[in-house]
Amino acid sequence: MGRKTRKKQKTRAQRSVESSPGWESATDRDIPSGGEGSNSNRASRSSSPATLDRTQDQAIANGDDFISLSVGDEEDTKNESRQARRRREREQQKEKNRKRKRPYDSDEDDDGISAFPWLDFMPDTVPGPLNVDKLFDQEVKCIVRYLEPTKAEKFLRDFLVFRIKETIESSFSGAEVEVFGSFATDMYLPNSDIDMVVQGTGASLRHIANRLEKAGIASNMNMILHAQVPVIKFEDSLTRIKVDIIKDSDSGVMAAECIRSMMRKQQGLRPLTLLIKHYLMLKGLNEVFTGGMGGYAIVCMVMSFLQMHPKISTGQIDPLKNLSTLLIEFFQLYGLLFNLEDVGICVKGKGQYFEKRNILSRQGRPLFTIRDPMNRDNDLGMKSYNAYSVIRQFRFAYSSMTFKIFDLEENSHDHHRYYPRRDVSLSILSKAFCIPTNMVELRAQIQKLYESRTWEQDPDAKLFLESLQE
Repeated sequence: MGRKTRKKQKTRAQRSVESSPGWESATDRDIPSGGEGSNSNRASRSSSPATLDRTQDQAIANGDDFISLSVGDEEDTKNESRQARRRREREQQKEKNRKRKRPYDSDEDDDGISAFPWLDFMPDTVPGPLNVDKLFDQEVKCIVRYLEPTKAEKFLRDFLVFRIKETIESSFSGAEVEVFGSFATDMYLPNSDIDMVVQGTGASLRHIANRLEKAGIASNMNMILHAQVPVIKFEDSLTRIKVDIIKDSDSGVMAAECIRSMMRKQQGLRPLTLLIKHYLMLKGLNEVFTGGMGGYAIVCMVMSFLQMHPKISTGQIDPLKNLSTLLIEFFQLYGLLFNLEDVGICVKGKGQYFEKRNILSRQGRPLFTIRDPMNRDNDLGMKSYNAYSVIRQFRFAYSSMTFKIFDLEENSHDHHRYYPRRDVSLSILSKAFCIPTNMVELRAQIQKLYESRTWEQDPDAKLFLESLQE
C-alpha cells in the first residue's frame, strides 16, 4: 500500500470514528459552560501540527505535584550549583525512562514475557455479531482488569506501610505517618511508588532513613535533602517496592482526600485515570521533574474531560460502560482539539474552562493550566514544561488506534465470533499500549513472595495479621 493511500485511509479512519454515533466526540459539539468564566468554544481549537512537532528545549523542573522527584546523592552533589545538579539529575531520569521503553511490534520479548498480557483475559467469544465496538470495549475492560492490584499486591503493600509506620512511630516520640498520592487514592499502577509523610516529630529525614535501614526495611537508600521538598527514596528489602518519604507537609494528604471526593462524583474517573497514567508512564512523561504530568494533574485532566462531556453531564451514558469510547475521545480532545494557548482547566464544582493570559514556560511555550481545586493560586501544570510532548503522544494514541479501528471495520467480514486469545492482529490497544518488562517481573516476584509465605518471618508479621482481625 502506497504512502498516499495510507494517508487517505488514516484520514478516513478519523472521519469514520468521529461521524459514527457510537463514537461521537464530546468536543465535536458545544460543551456546557459549567460555571462563570467558562470558555468552552475556545477550548476546542485544533492545534497546528507544525507547532506540536517543535523540538522541546532543555528546561528546569522545580518539583512535583506532591513531592520533588529529584534523584541523586547528597554527598556527591553538595558542591554543585543547584542548576547544574538538577540538570544532571534530569539527564539521569531521562536515561532511566529510555531504558524503560518497550517495543510495540512484538507480542513477546526474547525472554518470553508478553508485552500485551491483558489479551490473556480476553474471552474466547464476544456476543455476536462480532463488531469493532464490542471488541474494543472488551479489550479496554481487560487492560483495566490487568492493571488492577491483585490480592497479593494489596496485601504486601499494606504490610509494607504497616512495617514503616510501626518502625517510625515506635522510634520517634510524637511521630505520625500517613500515606498520600496514588496509594492513598487507590489509583496506583502495579509498579507505582508509595508516598508517605512523617509529621509531629523533630527527627530529621536522615535519622528516619538510618532507622529504616537498621530495621532491615530500606535498601538502596537515597537521601535528597536539598530539593525544594526534601525526600528520602528507597526500596523495600522484602518486596522491592519503591517508597518516598517526606516530612511535615499536609498538602499531599489533602490532595488525596480531594481526589477521593472526585472519585465519588465520577465513577469513570479511576479506570480512565489508570489508563492515562499508564500510557504516560510508557512514554516517560508521568513525572513533573522531567517535564511530564504529575498524578494530581492527570486526575484533574481526566475529571475535567468527564465533567465537560455532554452525554455524561446529561446522564445519557454510563462512563463505566463506555470506557473504550471515552479513552479515544480523551486522546482526541487533548491531542488534537484542546486550545492549550488560551484555555485553562478548573474542576471545582461542576467544572469549567477559563481564559488564561500569559502563562508560558521559560522558553515561551504554552503549558497546560490546571487550577488546583484546593488552591486556585496553585497551577498543577506550570512545571510540566514538556506539554507539547504530552500532546504529541496523545495525538499518536488517537491516530494509531483509530487507524486500527478503521482497518478492522474494513475487514470485519473476515472475523467470526470466535477468535484465539492473544491475537495481536485484533488488538486496538496494542497500537499505543504495552506492559513493560519491569512491571511484569515485579508482579511475578510479589506473587511468588506472597504464596511462599516467607513474609511471615518478618518480626512485624504477627502484629500485622492481628491488626487485620480488628
